This record gives sequence, C-alpha cells and structure tokens, in this order.
Amino acid sequence: MFYKIILLFLFNLTFSNDRSIIFNAPPSTLVSGFDLYNNENISNSVADRFYINNDYILEGFSLWMKSDINSTITVKLFSDNFNSPGDLIYEWPLNLAASDFFAEIYTPTVSFCINLTSNSYYWLSVETPDSVANISWQHSILNSYYSTSDNGIDWSESIYGPVGATSIRGEQIFTFSQGYPDGDINFDFYTDVLDVVIGVGFVLGNEQLDTDQILALDLNFDSYIDILDIVLLVELVLEDPTMMPDFSLEDINPNSENFGQNIGPSFYNGVVSGYYFGKAG
Repeated sequence: MFYKIILLFLFNLTFSNDRSIIFNAPPSTLVSGFDLYNNENISNSVADRFYINNDYILEGFSLWMKSDINSTITVKLFSDNFNSPGDLIYEWPLNLAASDFFAEIYTPTVSFCINLTSNSYYWLSVETPDSVANISWQHSILNSYYSTSDNGIDWSESIYGPVGATSIRGEQIFTFSQGYPDGDINFDFYTDVLDVVIGVGFVLGNEQLDTDQILALDLNFDSYIDILDIVLLVELVLEDPTMMPDFSLEDINPNSENFGQNIGPSFYNGVVSGYYFGKAG
C-alpha cells in the first residue's frame, strides 16, 4: 500500500516544547504570610518578581493561599518597569474556599497563549476586591524581591525578603528551521517565479537588491550577477520540489510510545498518511 505523506509545515519551521518550572518559591513551614485586604481606609496587594532566561509560553501558576470565608482574589501579571510592576499583561479572578490552612491553588494558563520573553523580569501580584474576608498569601522559604501596593496603585520600591509562595510553569519554545532555499531572493522560504522576476529585474537595472539578496542571487558564486545566475535560478524553479525537509526532534509527549526518542518525518515514512509537528497546547 502506498501512502501519500503530507507535511503541514509553515515556513519550514517546527516547534517543540519543554515544560519547566520557571520560578519556584515553595511555601515555608511557618504559618505566616502577606495579609491581603481591601476596605474604605486602606488596602494591600503584593507582587513577586521573577526572571525569565528563555522564551516561554506561560503554562500555569500555583499560589499558597487561605481565607477565613469564601472570597475572591485577582492575580495579575505585569511587565517590569525599573524594578517595579509595569504594564498589565493579563489578570485572572480566582475564588478561594474558606479554610484555616494554607492550600495550593493552581491556575492553568496555556490557553491564553501568554508569551514570556527571554532575559526579562516579570511580576505576579495578588489583590482582593473583597472588603470582608481575611486573606493571606503564605510566605515562601525563598528570599527574593517583592513589592507592595494599595491594590495596584503606587507600588513600593522592591523589597528583598521572603516572597509569596509561588510556583510558575512555562513551556519553552524551540524553533527549528531548514533555512532559506537556494535562490530564495525575497526570503519567503520558497524559490519560485517571483524570485525569477526579481532576479531578471535586477539584471535589467529595474530592481534594487540589498547585500543579502545579491548573495542569494549569485548562484554560481562568481561575485557577479548576470544571465548565468538567472539560468541557474530558472533551473531551480523547474526542478521537482522536494517532498519535505527531514529533521529530528525529541518527542516530549509523556503519553507517546516514542517519548524521549528523536523522531521526524522519515521516522513515520510509509506508516502514516499525514502528520503535524507543532504546539498542541
């Protein structure tokens, strides 16, 4: 039986994910915490600062909280602005059940597709609109930087000490690229008639190309752009297209029978009629 292998592939890019704990401030064995409140006279919110050294999609976060009655909190994610919470990125209203003990509250966030940029600081804050409940965010054993605020207004200078107990998870994004094919003058990852039109226009003096485009068009590597390069370019366009690029990436799906193995298109040759490599969220 013959199988037609179809690769759903955008710009020759594929992505793999590595789920990681990107900030870990585990709860202390003590029962102390930050008091969160909101009344007519005074209110208080707290934000933990964390640092990202790779590009991630925010997968979820855990907070260790308690409240004396059923109540509501608002968790907010901010960018950094000179060591204080800056622009609001996203916010989540969460319900707390009454409890005498601190408990982990986990919130999944993958569906929101929040991109965290490498080499950047961010802030995760907790506040409450509830004017009756006594809410506490448990202290962590980790000493790091945090800030307090009148429910998101006038943040204090960052303070070093026990932060709010938090665990933040992310999916690191790796990008794989085959690079630009030979003769791809407009860098759209395809060598086609558009590149021929641009190349001919340049030879005739009707098109301007930058240095990178000229290097891409110099297909015989003689440091000149002339009709010989155009002939080679046309031959590239007329060649039978490669069915698909081949590559090998680690299978990170723990439920897959190939978990931990390096797989790619050739791994499934003659086995499947279609496949897709990408983020499944």
